[in-house]
Amino acid sequence: MAEVRDRRRVRPETNGSGVDKPRRSERREAREAPATHETLMDKVLRTRQQIQDKRSTYFTPKEGQNRVRILPSWRKGKDQDFYVELPTHRNIGPGNQWATCLQFWGEPCPICRAIERLSTSQAARDQNAASKMMPEERYLVNVGVPNSEEGQVKPWSISPTWFYEILGFFADPEYGDFTNPREGYDYIFTREGTGLKTRYTNKRFARNPSPVKIPDCKKKLINLDTFPRRYTRQELQAFLRGEDLND
Repeated sequence: MAEVRDRRRVRPETNGSGVDKPRRSERREAREAPATHETLMDKVLRTRQQIQDKRSTYFTPKEGQNRVRILPSWRKGKDQDFYVELPTHRNIGPGNQWATCLQFWGEPCPICRAIERLSTSQAARDQNAASKMMPEERYLVNVGVPNSEEGQVKPWSISPTWFYEILGFFADPEYGDFTNPREGYDYIFTREGTGLKTRYTNKRFARNPSPVKIPDCKKKLINLDTFPRRYTRQELQAFLRGEDLND
């Protein structure tokens, strides 16, 4: 009997399919094994990808024709806004940085204070700098790019003038709620040129309604209330001095 017990004690564990399980000591060693060392090249490539991911977070219209779907609200409940009004400072300091005004979060903004100070200056250069940094209202919406099974959901920042045109279709009885996921309309426009010469033409909604085709679109909606990057007052002051936060 002792011999039988010894044989049972050394019998290998199986997973029920006849395949041997690794022993407890082997499983413990596997858990405690050190992680693979990340080389400097790995870190550089990972950081580069992270930067690229941040750059590609916002929807940037391509040159030529663009067709997107403005999506409904990410908030729960009926009749919720599908957009956020976002006060944005541009041309901040020597580096011409962009940043969301801290007043969006109900906080004092050092850029606004700098504008007030520069506006009272007698120097034309200071007044010009203040004028360029004045907050501009941007409107943030979720868009499907494109409206297909391969489409992605991204935030799109739109100028007040352009967004005013878009909202005009909402009151048009031929279109109505163009964000409706089943009976809404794709939005079509053309981008021409680059940089300061960029123009957007042929802006219109599609003639016929269509459903949103992006799988699990509702789950992919971005919370635009919390999406904008919130720079600290120290970071905004660094922008005014011309300091790069990446240095």
